[in-house]
Formats: sequence, C-alpha cells, structure tokens
Amino acid sequence: MHFKGADKRDASGELTASKERFPMGMQSLAATLHSRGLKLGLYTSAGNATCNSGGRPYKIPGSEGHYQQDADTFARWGIDFVKIDWCGDVKKIWPDGLPVMKKRYIEFSHAFNKSSPLRPIFIDGVAAFLGLRDETPEYYNGWRSFSDHHDIWSGEAGTVSLSIWFLNLFICA
Repeated sequence: MHFKGADKRDASGELTASKERFPMGMQSLAATLHSRGLKLGLYTSAGNATCNSGGRPYKIPGSEGHYQQDADTFARWGIDFVKIDWCGDVKKIWPDGLPVMKKRYIEFSHAFNKSSPLRPIFIDGVAAFLGLRDETPEYYNGWRSFSDHHDIWSGEAGTVSLSIWFLNLFICA
C-alpha cells in the first residue's frame, strides 16, 4: 500500500502523521499491514514540499533539510518503500541545477543507509536519473526517467513519445 501519511512537521522538525487519516499512527498501520504480509510505502519530495497535498488545504512538507531525520522517521514507522519526488522549491533550479539534484539525491540515499533503526527500505528516486545518470543504481533501488503516468491513453502515449525522445537525447547522443 502507498499512502501520503506525513502531514506536517512538529516543533523539532519531525514529520507527523495525519491524526484524521491514521488515528493509531504510522507504526500501528505498518505493524497491521506487515502482520497481513503487506508492505507500506510513503511519498515525499527532495524539496521543501510535495507535489500534491492529498486533498488537504495546505502543502505537505517535503524532506529538504531533513533527509536524515525523515529517513530515521520512516525507518521507525516501519516503512518499506519511499517514493522520493523532485517537487517544491527544487523545481526552480531546473535545468541548470543538475549538480544540485545529484547532490541532494545522493544525500537522501546516504541518509537511508544510515537510518536508525537500520532497516531495508526500497527507495525510488523519481527524477534521480536526471541528476545521477548511470550512477543511479548505486544509490536507488528504482527510478523513472520521465513524467507521471495518468489514466488516459493519450497521456500515456505522450509519455512514451517523450521518454523515447529523452533516451535519444541523453543516452544515445
């Protein structure tokens, strides 16, 4: 299962779970899912905000400036999968900021490898390939190289066409 569980940050900068959506907390949810043989995934951003508020009337904080703290929180909650998007203020550095993108994705990866408690977490760097290129598998378990998928074929066909263009531009050149 994949939830947008983090809601806000407390005074110490720690992500908090939505009390309305997860009244028993994320650790309880993870334990319940694990007892049923399921895994739990979360979504965050390498920037200061996520791309989507999940229907809430406020922005959901990203992990910028909190990589180690958030990796530790996700590990403590028992999270198995984290999708790390490239949203919020970091989008403003595109495209000249590829070295910054690379640095931040590496920092976040290292944070997971040092998380406390240390546990296996599958990390997916949504735009990591753009900054890391052929180094991506050294830092991330999964990634994608282009835009979001949507539930209409015309959107998927456009994504496939742009992905082919991207491959030709950056890999085959």
